[in-house]
Amino acid sequence: MLSACPRCNYDLRGLPADHQCPECGLKYDAESEAFRIPRRRWRTIGECCWALFGVTYFPWIVWRTGNALGVLFTVLMILLFSIFAASLLWLRRRAHLRGGYVVAVLPEGVFFRHLRERMFAYSDFVTVLSRPRLRHAVLAKLPDELLVNVSSAGRIIGDVFDSADSVRRFASLVEQRLAARRSEALASQNEGVKPPVEEPSNI
Repeated sequence: MLSACPRCNYDLRGLPADHQCPECGLKYDAESEAFRIPRRRWRTIGECCWALFGVTYFPWIVWRTGNALGVLFTVLMILLFSIFAASLLWLRRRAHLRGGYVVAVLPEGVFFRHLRERMFAYSDFVTVLSRPRLRHAVLAKLPDELLVNVSSAGRIIGDVFDSADSVRRFASLVEQRLAARRSEALASQNEGVKPPVEEPSNI
């Protein structure tokens, strides 16, 4: 049961188990579950520091040569870094204000937010491959025996799991949804096949 909406963070406590978010309309049920990782301030600072090192180290070497072209190149690289850092901080801030990174197993599909939102329908996938050591999972479009290049055969869900157990839990929930869809499809197929009608014998 969800305590907050994965999309808009609306408080869902006290609402029916099978319902939709009053704020954004996202549907959920009693089996829905979300995995969240809040914004990590140290990670943003580290990315900015590495970017600053990368765009200033080599221009600094050129600067020491006293070449006018090197000075212009250094100023240009610093300007580009400023734009990059501002964009990175804005994206991180946006993700933080919207509740951090999240993946949720919902009735209509897998909701995934990592800087931008995406909804992966269950009808587009047939299995989920968990990779606990890498802390990510793959929603695969092909059966396991046909997978050659996993990254091109599905959608990778990562950077939202805090442990290997979370990856396994996510894979288990998705597999349950896929199994339920296969059972429903098989039941509807069996209902559509009518038993042969025996003609009365003339004997």
